[in-house]
Amino acid sequence: MIFSERLLFIHIGKTGGMSCSDYLLRSLTGPVWNCHQEADHDQSRLSRKDITSVAGLNRHCTLEAASRFLKENFDRRLEDFDKIVAVFRHPYSLEYSWYRHLQKPDVRERRRAQGELLELAQGDFEEFVRGSGYHRRGLTQERYVQIGGHMPPNVSIVRFENLGAEFLEQVRTFTDVEESNQGDARFPLLNSTIYEVELDSVLTDPVKSAIQSKHPFVFETGFYAR
Repeated sequence: MIFSERLLFIHIGKTGGMSCSDYLLRSLTGPVWNCHQEADHDQSRLSRKDITSVAGLNRHCTLEAASRFLKENFDRRLEDFDKIVAVFRHPYSLEYSWYRHLQKPDVRERRRAQGELLELAQGDFEEFVRGSGYHRRGLTQERYVQIGGHMPPNVSIVRFENLGAEFLEQVRTFTDVEESNQGDARFPLLNSTIYEVELDSVLTDPVKSAIQSKHPFVFETGFYAR
């Protein structure tokens, strides 16, 4: 979670959140609060002095968790923000990215205690979809931006598939690129791996059906096409 006086960003796993976070930490009008367990590491590579690093929160926190954290630590409410931004990704691509991510040697080393999940990632993609759960247990994308099953009116969802353009447009009025210490308005591509050709080759009808059953909200609402 990153926030300023007017904007709150919720980082959903495997949706380009590292790129969004980097851009905001360079360009968001200060003061800025960067809230997650590794926030101090982010601070060490930035020259800005108006960012406060705050631990005690999962990098991929839900809006409900963010609401509690903001109230307890800053006496702020979600409705105090002009805009809350998060990024959704098409579940077909999201599931495949999660699958391939878990095949990386460094990721497997970090997650070595999750033997069953890592074994699934070494096997058939359809079996992975059906047995792996979600990036955070029990949390589909919409759960990150809802309170009590409802999305607050100040929440805006960016599509990963047009991330750079859509995200920049959503946060433009909350940034001051000219005064950014980095002096760089370009949108970064961090921790990004695209497997579109390979994805097409594994999207069989049974795989699509499994993913649709696993992520009903975005398909039933028409946010993404089946």
